Amino acid sequence: MEQHIGTPKNLDEYIDYSMFVQAEGLKFGTEHFRRRFPETSGALIWQLNDCCPVHSWSMVDHDLIPKASYYYSKRFFKPIILSLVEIDNTTTELWVINNSLSNYNDEIILSVKDFFGNMYFNENINVTVKANTTKMVKRLTVSGRFYKNVIVPNRNRNYYIIAKDKNGEKQAIRFFGEYKAVPLPTATIRVESLFNENVLEICISTDTYARFVKVDGDIEGLVFNDNYFDIEPLSEKKIQVKARSNWNLRGKKLYVKALNSKKQYIHV
Repeated sequence: MEQHIGTPKNLDEYIDYSMFVQAEGLKFGTEHFRRRFPETSGALIWQLNDCCPVHSWSMVDHDLIPKASYYYSKRFFKPIILSLVEIDNTTTELWVINNSLSNYNDEIILSVKDFFGNMYFNENINVTVKANTTKMVKRLTVSGRFYKNVIVPNRNRNYYIIAKDKNGEKQAIRFFGEYKAVPLPTATIRVESLFNENVLEICISTDTYARFVKVDGDIEGLVFNDNYFDIEPLSEKKIQVKARSNWNLRGKKLYVKALNSKKQYIHV
């Protein structure tokens, strides 16, 4: 935690920071193995669940509540993913990993932005990746001091690279530095919720980049279709929440929070 995100000041930060480094670490390793296909043809994660309340590698805790790594893994284990690889302090490679049995043809949008929504580079890349192959499709250099592919007006750590498919279903993000070194502004999160036929629909939006956004609180017995994600400036994310059998969603006190925002409460 100290290396990547910093020293937690309280229990809430300890929980968030430990889940952050676990999820980001598993994502980093799994994407590395997948890019090496077929030299590396698989990746297994230890471990899924806890048998008792302890410190562990588990992705689901003793109360059957998924950790951040659980939701991360649903994304980085999809058959087709985008992956941004840090080559050095300024250079990044964009890879497409296709472990499906069909060829992948799509348009990838590669952008360089700051945390307030300003864009400094944007390119549409048509890609064709054969079934069960991986492919490096673009190498991009971003620098604030030398003439490179993309010139930004100050330090790289004030920017991020994002790659998305044209439908926005697949994406990869690279920051120029560890979380504790990236000057993310304080994000103001707005939450709208609608309860409809035992399903809680939550729409989350933000004015600046929101990192590691979660819905938390009284969540035991609840099932989320997604959680622990980033939201770009002036964008929104919609998720659905349901209750397991013999659990009641009504009366739950939930909140939405990013690492760089305050809590926004939801009363169901």
